[in-house]
Parts: sequence; structure tokens; C-alpha cells
Amino acid sequence: MRSKPFYIEKVVADLLEKAKLNDMILPGETPKDIVREVVLLRDKNTCQKCGSHKELEMAHLKYPDWNLNDLVTLCGPCHRNIDYAKKRWNEKKAEEESTP
Repeated sequence: MRSKPFYIEKVVADLLEKAKLNDMILPGETPKDIVREVVLLRDKNTCQKCGSHKELEMAHLKYPDWNLNDLVTLCGPCHRNIDYAKKRWNEKKAEEESTP
């Protein structure tokens, strides 16, 4: 478990400053691309659900939160499964709330 919150704004600002100083920003690269690389490196390029090293994506545990503690590396299939489960949960919750 990570002990301290690690805020994305500080990380991105530091990385962008260093990248600009060293001419390391590639054409078309955005802060999101840099954040994705930070998250993948932190998670050792491994899906945090199944351990896969293929089709890796950065996923939000709490969308649209950009706190690094709420970003995680998932493979494409795990990301889609989690997104599908969240969608079903939200639909079920909305249905329950609308039922008298």
C-alpha cells in the first residue's frame, strides 16, 4: 500500500519542466502520456488485476480523479471487465433508486 497521496499535478509539472529543459517532449506528446508512463513504471508494467504484461492501459479507479493513488495499470481485458461491472452496478443502483 502506498503511504502518502501522490498528486498528479506535482508529478506532471516536475516531469514537464525537466522534459522541456532537456528537449525530451516529443511532438504530439501530452501530460496524459507522461502520467501514463509514470503509472506503468510504478506498477512495473504489470496488470494489477491479473499480472499480464500485454495491452497495458492506465485506468482510473475514481474517474476523473488524477491522484496517482487512484490510477492503476490494467490490461485491456481487465479494464473492460471492470468498466462493464461499474456500468452494471450504476444501472442497478439507478434502477433501485427509481423504484418506489
